[in-house]
Amino acid sequence: MKNMKMNKNGTYHYNIALNYFQNDNLTKAIETLNEGLNTESNNIEILNLLGLCYFKKCNFRSARNKWKRSMQIKKDDNKARYYLERLNNKKFINMRKYYNLAITKIDNQEYKEAIALFLEIIKRNKDLVEPYILVGLCNYKLKDYSQAIYYWEEAKSKDKGSLKINSYINDAQIAMMEVKEENNKKNNIKSIIIILLITISVGGIYQLKFNLFKKNQNKKIVTSKNSENEMPKKESEYKKDDVIVKNNDTNKKNKHKKVKEVDVKLEDEQSIFNNALELYKKGQHNDAVILFNKLINYGTVEYLIPEAIFFAANSYIKTDNVEKGLEYFKNYINEYEEGNYYEESLYKTGLILYRAGKQEEAKELLKKLINKSPNSIYVNSKVKMIIKE
Repeated sequence: MKNMKMNKNGTYHYNIALNYFQNDNLTKAIETLNEGLNTESNNIEILNLLGLCYFKKCNFRSARNKWKRSMQIKKDDNKARYYLERLNNKKFINMRKYYNLAITKIDNQEYKEAIALFLEIIKRNKDLVEPYILVGLCNYKLKDYSQAIYYWEEAKSKDKGSLKINSYINDAQIAMMEVKEENNKKNNIKSIIIILLITISVGGIYQLKFNLFKKNQNKKIVTSKNSENEMPKKESEYKKDDVIVKNNDTNKKNKHKKVKEVDVKLEDEQSIFNNALELYKKGQHNDAVILFNKLINYGTVEYLIPEAIFFAANSYIKTDNVEKGLEYFKNYINEYEEGNYYEESLYKTGLILYRAGKQEEAKELLKKLINKSPNSIYVNSKVKMIIKE
């Protein structure tokens, strides 16, 4: 009866996830499929669909892992064989070369070249989500915010549940508003300057006519006095212009500052990770988690993201944000089964859940740890005791 219930739960999650997948919500599909794996870890339909979702999001390593696992369960009459062959064909290998080269271009701040490479990938692989996101990021870096939004909207149409894409679009919209405000200020300043120049010019004409009139009326009046009277007025006008120019310079500095604050998202990712890890080791967990999240939300270097998720999870736990820490640990467990910290994440999450009174959920994860790595250093007496309860 128990197995029947698990099969039902697995099928239930698969059907919901399939609906998400068919309606272009990869994020929700992945979330639901991972829930299904928690109830039925050997369901090849779940594994195969999960691999497809990861493939579309360009998480090729996770896709390969899911399909390999599926093939271990059932070698014959399994779609996973076709999917794995697809990963090994010449077309895909060439695409990965383009993809990796484009990432290198981003690292070298050669954004236009990166865009050209990603657009070539998009032309040949329209279903992939990540190239659209990365083209958007490159355009954002080039301050072409409308183009950035265009490509992020395209990405969103392929993964409607992605909070990361929504965050990107929001940032670009804010940047566009700031640019618009700055342009309005510049236009206002130009208008003021034009009005002042016209005023000065008109004033000069009237003064000239007045001088000529006085000259005709009384040739004995020395014209130099008129010039002396005129100078203070012009100096005053020049001072006004100086104030306007200084204000304009200040506005430019403020604009540069605002843009710089947003551009920090595309800093060198390895440096961000190293700085975050240094803060983590010093016990500055609140500061560390900000940098880890920057990589998680905006990062493009694939191998750094699982590392950032793991250390962000630990940072949240160390700052007593247990709920957030569990969320990140579960994210790591669901997406990075072959990751460096998979066993440790299972162990820590299991213990945290057990202490929180969620014994059944804790047991499920700790059983997964034993099944995955029975000889792991994390399979200790405490783990065995919890499972036996």
